[in-house]
Parts: sequence; structure tokens; C-alpha cells
Amino acid sequence: FTEPGYTILKSTAGNNFGCSSASFQTFYVKEAVEMDFKIPEFICIDQPITVGASVKNETKPLSYNWNFDEAGTPGNEQVTTDSSATINYRSPGNKNVVVTAEMPNGCAIPDSVLIRVFDSGKIPKVELNFAGYDSLNNIILNYRNFGFSYFDYFNIYRNDLALRQDIRNADRILVDSTYDSDLRNCYNLSVTDKCAEEGPRGRAHCPVNLTFSNLVPRQVHLFWTYYVGWDRVEKYE
Repeated sequence: FTEPGYTILKSTAGNNFGCSSASFQTFYVKEAVEMDFKIPEFICIDQPITVGASVKNETKPLSYNWNFDEAGTPGNEQVTTDSSATINYRSPGNKNVVVTAEMPNGCAIPDSVLIRVFDSGKIPKVELNFAGYDSLNNIILNYRNFGFSYFDYFNIYRNDLALRQDIRNADRILVDSTYDSDLRNCYNLSVTDKCAEEGPRGRAHCPVNLTFSNLVPRQVHLFWTYYVGWDRVEKYE
């Protein structure tokens, strides 16, 4: 049946002599339960999350019975009168969340949704290739590809002080919109994953100002300031 309401069932019985008899039964088809789930985009262990299951029906359910597929964890099975429930997962992996809405008409049809719970695991260190300037004298941090699937954002540090948070932008990050002429300012990066866990910082790099001299015929000498993280060389010929 596709619609709720009263309906009549007719049944007919016949024999080999051509005789038949019909009977009629009136019954009521109750309204089915349809639900929409509201799940957080990213779910992490040891972080409370709220799952919602709104009913499309006009009639409000009497209660919601929840099973979060996390046996042994407090709150795995709950009964609420609200359309949401909170759980704190203790283990990662796929979880089959089942909720049953108890309707005033006696219907109690379960619905389910498959979610994935993540664990931070080991967050890689982000290593810079170099810190330099673009054509507008903005500081650019060029970093190595680290292929971290749970990446959320970079943390940019300058001289061990938190400078700001930044999203991923290809293989480089724009740090300042003004020229930073102080070569003592060194930069490094760390990564925060989607579970809000921050990884270790990579080796610090400072922007390098190159100067050159070509006093000797057919020779160009490059000079730069040494700092920790750059090769211990101050002249290249």
C-alpha cells in the first residue's frame, strides 16, 4: 500500500462446479515512518557528537529508540523524546546507527545510516622546501607534498609564535602581505587534522636575500645569510 487510510480487501473462493462466494474485510493502513538523518561531516573518537533523525510525517513520534553500534560504550542505546541524541565513540571504524521512531498509531519502523568514526593516528611533519618572496614582496612558504588524507589546515609559526591558521593552497602558502625585511624571522608549519589534533612542526626556514658580485670576469658570486635549516654555506661560485 502506498497511501494510509481505510481500504477494503475482497477475497473470492470458488469450486469445480462453478460456485463462488465473496467476502469483504475493511481495515486501516497506518502511516509509514520516514526519516531524514543529520550527521556531522566528520566524526572523531573521544569527541561527543549529536545525531539527528527528523521525521517527515506530520504526526510527532512518541519517542526515538537509538542504537549507535558501539557495544559497551555509555549511551550506546538510548530512548529520547527529542529527535536527536549524543554519543561519544570510543573506537574508530564504520558504525551502523539505527533509530526507531515510535508513532502514536502503533507503527515502529526502524531506519539506519552508516557513519565512519575516525582516529587521528600519526600526523606527519610538514617540511618546507624554502621560504622566499614573490614578485610583490609577499613571503611565500613552499612545502613538500605530505599526502595526509585527514588534513584540515596548516598552523603557521614565526619564531615559535603562532602566526595564524591557513587552509591548503597548492604547494605554497602566502604568509604576509607586507615586506618582511627582518631576516631573523623564521617560519615553520604544522598540520591540524579533522579531529583537531596538531602534529609536530617541521624544520624552520627563513627568507633569504641573495646578493651577487661579478667583479671577476665570467664569474658570478652569490651571497646570502646563513641560518639554521639552510646549508652552512655563505658563498656560491
